[in-house]
Amino acid sequence: MQLSKKAKIDRGGVGAEALPQLRQAVCFYINGVEYGIDVNGVEEIIRMREIRTGGDWPSSVRGTIGWREQEIPVVDLRVKLGSKAADDEAEMRLVVINYKGRTAAVMVDSITEVLRIESSGVTEVPDDEIRSVGEYLQGIYIEDENQLRLLDVPRLLGDIRFAAVRQD
Repeated sequence: MQLSKKAKIDRGGVGAEALPQLRQAVCFYINGVEYGIDVNGVEEIIRMREIRTGGDWPSSVRGTIGWREQEIPVVDLRVKLGSKAADDEAEMRLVVINYKGRTAAVMVDSITEVLRIESSGVTEVPDDEIRSVGEYLQGIYIEDENQLRLLDVPRLLGDIRFAAVRQD
């Protein structure tokens, strides 16, 4: 999906107060669908590395990785969004995100770009999306026939018990 670097979004005034004003979003693919998260929460994008398994995690958490002298959970976004895990993870990337002092890495198929988004808005999540992955979406940006699904990081990470992560 090729989106312009200065995308103008029309939220139509619906739900504007519930969404943070996005200035830029890190865009990536999961299972052939393009998603984005607010760049302000992104700490780093890193290559796939060994994931240590074990622990009492939700099914979408693959385990932990060492990152900047701490162990952080790794969320498989394919599984979290209702698909099966990738057969080949070698080319996948980890997007390290921080929300209110809690850090996790999310597995994505590939990074596409950092997209500049004006604060005018995002369309509501359609009913068919709500039934599938809508609980994790803030909204959808549509440009021509392309769609960028904006993920809601607090909802995405809400079922992870960060206190279980070991700090070295």
